[in-house]
Amino acid sequence: MGIYLWIINKIGLINVDYFNLVMIRKALPYSLISMSLTLFINFIFNMRIAQIANMVIYMVIIIFSFNLAQVAIEGTAGRFIGFLDSPAFLILSLGVFILSMVFTIKLYENKDL
Repeated sequence: MGIYLWIINKIGLINVDYFNLVMIRKALPYSLISMSLTLFINFIFNMRIAQIANMVIYMVIIIFSFNLAQVAIEGTAGRFIGFLDSPAFLILSLGVFILSMVFTIKLYENKDL
């Protein structure tokens, strides 16, 4: 992905200098948590219910992030935002992702195809 952004930046289509490794490190925990929930739900429920549940999960994540951004502007969520930027949150999200993968593999092995 970095190569594509570098090419876009060199061609001059759009300025993508704000997209760097620090931004990837900040976005990775949120992606891991949402993927772990999504994959787990896909193997628990049938396809239609899983699509609805995934839509609800993404809506909740987006609303939560907007509300958190608003609270951060007001300056009342300093400790919580500090935890979200810490390496502990990255390790926690990686642990949740690994646990979800283990449970998903167990569900897949026991699922009637």
